[in-house]
Amino acid sequence: MKIKHLSLSTKHPERCATLLAALTEGEAKPFPSPTMDRAWLCVWNEAENSLIEFIPDDYALCYGEHAATYVRQPAPVAFNAAHVMLETTQSIEALACIADQHGLVHRFRPRFGGPLYEVWLDEALLIEFWSPEIQAYAAKL
Repeated sequence: MKIKHLSLSTKHPERCATLLAALTEGEAKPFPSPTMDRAWLCVWNEAENSLIEFIPDDYALCYGEHAATYVRQPAPVAFNAAHVMLETTQSIEALACIADQHGLVHRFRPRFGGPLYEVWLDEALLIEFWSPEIQAYAAKL
């Protein structure tokens, strides 16, 4: 099984797409949608639909007449438990450097679901990273 794309709600879609693109050597671009505005994508391979959609937190995905549709809500969702772990080719040092450049909260987590490197793209959106380097580093601890 391979996940082709993922959609995550966030307060700052453009910023999150741009930050994830920097962390993963992807490309941030606006998400063209006829039913919502301000959504963004982090794309790795458009032809294969390998991407993450960042949806503004004041939209809900709803059943539509012909297809799923986004409907603007009267207020943003005040909670979020969604997160994703990505396999990366970036070094721990590179992840930390990029996170520091953008003032992001980040840390190496050897236990409690790790080993992994966690980066918070905003106050409610966690991206976890795994790599052979992260695995090997944890084994030394």
